Amino acid sequence: MNRVREVLAASGVPWETALLVVFLLVATFFRTHLFEAAPPGLQHDEIFKANFALDILDGGWPVYFDANGGEEALFPYLAAVSISLFGRNFFALRFVSLVCAILSIVLSYRLARELFGRRVAVLTAAALAISFWHVFDSRVALRPITLFVMGATSFYLYWLALRTGRIACFALAGLCLGVSFYTYTSGFLIPVTILLFLLLYQLPFQRDLLRRRWRGILLVLVVAAIVALPMLYHVYTHPAVSSARARDLSDHLSRFVAGEPAPLVTDVLNVLGMFGLRGDPEWRYNLAGRPVFDPITFALFGGGVVICLRRIRRPEYAFLFLWLCTNVVPAAVTRNSPSTLRAIGSLTAIYILPALALDISFDWVGRRFAHKGTMALTGAVVVLLSANALWTYRDYFGVWAQNAEVRDIYRADLTAVAQYLEESVTDEVVCVSAPFAGDLDQQVLTFMMGEERPIRWFDGQQTLVLPESGTSAETVYVFPATGPLREDLENHFFSHLPVAETVLDPRGEPAFVVYRLSPQELSELRAVEPANPLSVELEDRVELLGYDLPTAVEAGAQLPLLLYWRVSQPIRPDLLYAFFAHLLDRRGHVWAQADALGYPVSSWIQGDLVIQWFDLTIPPDAAPLEYQVNIGIYDLITGERLVPTVEGVALAEGTLTSEPFFVTRAVPPPTVEELDIPRVRQADFDHQLNLLGCDLGPVEVNPGDTIHVSLYWQALAKPASDYRISLFFTDSAGNVWGELLRHPLDGDYPTTLWQKAEAVRDRFDLLIAPSASPGIHRLWVRLYDPTTQTYLPIEGSDKEYVRVGRVRIRADDAE
Repeated sequence: MNRVREVLAASGVPWETALLVVFLLVATFFRTHLFEAAPPGLQHDEIFKANFALDILDGGWPVYFDANGGEEALFPYLAAVSISLFGRNFFALRFVSLVCAILSIVLSYRLARELFGRRVAVLTAAALAISFWHVFDSRVALRPITLFVMGATSFYLYWLALRTGRIACFALAGLCLGVSFYTYTSGFLIPVTILLFLLLYQLPFQRDLLRRRWRGILLVLVVAAIVALPMLYHVYTHPAVSSARARDLSDHLSRFVAGEPAPLVTDVLNVLGMFGLRGDPEWRYNLAGRPVFDPITFALFGGGVVICLRRIRRPEYAFLFLWLCTNVVPAAVTRNSPSTLRAIGSLTAIYILPALALDISFDWVGRRFAHKGTMALTGAVVVLLSANALWTYRDYFGVWAQNAEVRDIYRADLTAVAQYLEESVTDEVVCVSAPFAGDLDQQVLTFMMGEERPIRWFDGQQTLVLPESGTSAETVYVFPATGPLREDLENHFFSHLPVAETVLDPRGEPAFVVYRLSPQELSELRAVEPANPLSVELEDRVELLGYDLPTAVEAGAQLPLLLYWRVSQPIRPDLLYAFFAHLLDRRGHVWAQADALGYPVSSWIQGDLVIQWFDLTIPPDAAPLEYQVNIGIYDLITGERLVPTVEGVALAEGTLTSEPFFVTRAVPPPTVEELDIPRVRQADFDHQLNLLGCDLGPVEVNPGDTIHVSLYWQALAKPASDYRISLFFTDSAGNVWGELLRHPLDGDYPTTLWQKAEAVRDRFDLLIAPSASPGIHRLWVRLYDPTTQTYLPIEGSDKEYVRVGRVRIRADDAE
């Protein structure tokens, strides 16, 4: 060590500068090694940052972005600068984090040196250079890294200003504190840390310093307030949006305030344990469960905490303790704890603590064992740092980056698709399936390729697109691992086609599958005839060609509905449409519904043929009767339906009704749990029918209104009579009014046809008499046997009726 110092001294390079350069080179290696492979792609949160940056480049200058739950603006502004320099590619996004990471290590070094001296500074920089936590945040395009660098900058400048009294340092410290508000949700805790230190320590214990520096400290606060003012104004004028993310994560804190402390106590204990026991459980942000420190460094961290507490009256130690406690709070009072992302403001403080323990160890060993002891401890520290570097390398590049969940989150399959398209596809028509076909997955592929290409995007779990191709080129279908073609669609349309290529990921699993269709094969698929042909125009934008629908389906099963449609003409890509399918009974009650558009409007090209699958599940308690499906398309923004035209006649309601089909009873009958009854009400009517529950709504109406009622029945035996249902209301005085005697399902399915154990839902609309008096009214149900002209008794009750709900009737003049 002495020899190294002599050589460095002879060369004019201070030993700590040389070591810092070495650590920065190591840090750069860990943050650039396998740059495109770890993470294995771009996750959707990163794409939002790209979109925000593009909005800025298009002329927007927001201080806050409302999308994605709300996000602060500093990272997008930096990303906009990077994109303007390097183009629209993933490198431009990740470059921001890389630069912030290296700067943060330098600034953490300067801050630690300002507070605790050279040796602590060097050890802190060394530990940060190889920290898994810091390496992770350095390699993803997420905004918390800006909080880290602004926090370190603010604190360094503040302490430098206190020591030197330079007004420029005070002004710059205030500027950085203000900018901290624009970094991350917990960014406001950076200036809060300074305020707490000022109020809890400097004001009581450093009054002489305050007398000398009060003008500079006031300048810090004023400049910080001015810089933060636009953000604070936005929060004031948009409280719901700007606090949405914090409110979403702080439900455990709300439960604590409400007298339920257990969840918050668990969060706090999880955070205390993250340093050496179990870390962040989210694969998205950590090797799930990996603690911050190895056991030895964790012991040093504990020693640093003890040292800090023992020296708490000294300003630098008081500040360090406040810094740690204040900025770890977001991880301790929010759910899904511990969270390294939410605790990033305390990262430098966390790594200073074991450096403090080592610093004292060096002093003690030097006094006790002289030079040999110091050399031995230096060697031990080098071994510890080397072991941590290897641990980080293995865990990040060898374990985390190869994990299946990580590869799904970071869209590794789309990264492989990008490489394939760049290398193997030129003039072919390309169709790519993805679960976020309309936006985020498109943007991931575009940024990974660094350019936009004409691609038809669709969601293969909902849709198959058969493009109009007027060329002799092949049509290439790419199905990534996260966007496979639905098995039903594959069996129906692709089962006879050979797979052109299956590309494997590093784990040997399929990253994506490729089909290459010749013009003849594509033409044969486009010639497919639907079982129920149609010729319906939807405002000259979409032509409905037909649908496939079975003639019978069992209750509780999925209804295999395929809709065939064609793009009639070019359409604005910014429009947002969706198809709807409503399963209706003869009385017009909706039993199931689905909205879907697996082929986003932005990809529509005139002449494209689309097969749309609808996920409609027949409820298991649907009676064995005829049903139909209403089909249409509507604008997602306005809610307006496109008007279908059949043979020149427009259908005013904007829907097309399918041919009827029959639903057979569920075999075996559903259990009570499978029925998902909103209000459970058990009533056994003479061992014939069991009333399982009801659904009543709305419960506050005006006289003359209609309420919808669902009664859930189960046959305890095969009913011997065609029972009728008696319904009546009672008011607060017990008076009976509005009695109605009706057949279940309006007589379409008499109880004599019910089978033992069969579950049937009876749905109907109940008119509230215009003369009904205001107040709370109870609705009762009983069962009438027309054969004996008596009401069936209820087992275990001396009454023959059961209450199923209550309705509040407003006064006639109520709004």
